[in-house]
Amino acid sequence: ENDLHNLELLREEWEVGRQLCDVLKVLKDATIHFSHANVPNLAMVIPAIDKIDDVFTGIVHDMELSAGIRSAVQLEKQKLNCYYSATDASHVYHIAMILHPRHKLKYFECAAWPDEWINEAQHIPEDKFDHSYVQCMDGNPSISGSPDASRLSTPSLSLVNGGNKEVCYLLYDYNYATLSVE
Repeated sequence: ENDLHNLELLREEWEVGRQLCDVLKVLKDATIHFSHANVPNLAMVIPAIDKIDDVFTGIVHDMELSAGIRSAVQLEKQKLNCYYSATDASHVYHIAMILHPRHKLKYFECAAWPDEWINEAQHIPEDKFDHSYVQCMDGNPSISGSPDASRLSTPSLSLVNGGNKEVCYLLYDYNYATLSVE
């Protein structure tokens, strides 16, 4: 009587809707995860993007899914790669990953980053430390505000112990000893 039967979804359309729900689940899970007040931090961004990309890659190659769903996910992967590239533009993400007690360089190794990229990522916090903090501790009490600062002499991270990752671990332990880490 309302002529709404012609608007009823077909079985194939319901299937596309179900597939879309499955596709959107990974995004919903990431949104919920990052929405918790005590949970999100920078070190979680790269693994989250990698997880979403892995799921999307599987979807793009799943020939049982609708061609429209696969095409939409392929476009979304391109957008996701733009966001991932933006993390490379900011050293903050790499520093957060390397200083995170669960990740350090292991995450990059497990993600099969080329050795050249891992080495470059390792040098980012070392270079930032050398540039921003060592000069503040090399006997300039006016910068540090400590009367004993003139006696401090902190060697460059790239020079200590060959610049290896243990130095970064020690730096992390020293700087973040008061934080509660899971």
